[in-house]
Amino acid sequence: MSTSYRISVDCGGTFTDGILLSDAHEVWVAKADSTPSDPKIGVVECISRLAAQVGLPLPGLLAATNTIVLGTTLATNIVATRTGAKTGAITTKGYRDRLSFLHVAKSDLGGDRKATAAELFSFRSDYPQPLTPRHLVAEVDERLNFKGEVLIPLRDDDVRQAVAYLRRKGVEAIAVNLLFSHLNPAHERRVEEIIKEDYPEAYVALSSRVLPTVGEVGRWSTTMFSAYVPPRPPSSSRASAICWPPMASPGLLPSCRATVGWQQVRWSARIRRLSSSPARRPDRLWESALAGPGASPIW
Repeated sequence: MSTSYRISVDCGGTFTDGILLSDAHEVWVAKADSTPSDPKIGVVECISRLAAQVGLPLPGLLAATNTIVLGTTLATNIVATRTGAKTGAITTKGYRDRLSFLHVAKSDLGGDRKATAAELFSFRSDYPQPLTPRHLVAEVDERLNFKGEVLIPLRDDDVRQAVAYLRRKGVEAIAVNLLFSHLNPAHERRVEEIIKEDYPEAYVALSSRVLPTVGEVGRWSTTMFSAYVPPRPPSSSRASAICWPPMASPGLLPSCRATVGWQQVRWSARIRRLSSSPARRPDRLWESALAGPGASPIW
């Protein structure tokens, strides 16, 4: 009877650590240098070292692997060190400064606590700096009401002017943050279409797609983070080796929402990579690897 395996990998900013568990509960560990410019290279190297310890080539180990659990601190490191993409934004006219306003987390609405007057108006407080400076936020004249009904139609020419401005400024990613888009995403989707026509090199993040929930501050700020964390396209054919051989089950990718999702190992869910590292709770992440398909542990 052939041996089956489970793998857990933590891809950090300096090292990538891996643990291999067989169905006989044998354990092997490996460490490799991380490659922030293309994280998959470091992941593949770590898994290759695990494969060497059990006498298998990389494709052979992956073919015998039921589960891969992958967490990473790379997105968190990018935000902490402010080394993300040069990000612009397109928002509803009159709401250019919405994310720069102080926002109170109301405890009766699910926030941790209510801010005191001293905290709100203290001149000694160091307030967080926005990911995007004000001059890189463009406005378009459009408006939906609280039911998602169109009050002011979106004009294509207005959007094209905004996109042309951001392109001249050299932005690499554009966050589209329009009012009440979670109820009616039509305007944001049209903005995305125009960006792809006029500036196809730019990455686009729509608030109606990233976090379609009520409350523009949470929705827009999350979208800004999603745009700010840059994509990492493969720079080596060896990096894609992790996707070549078939596995009995897809990979587990822990998310910032404290769950793990059964999906192919991908790097495209940009905002969900924040705080996805098993360094937060390595014991729980390993438990998820042991739980098998269908597991959805809370960290």
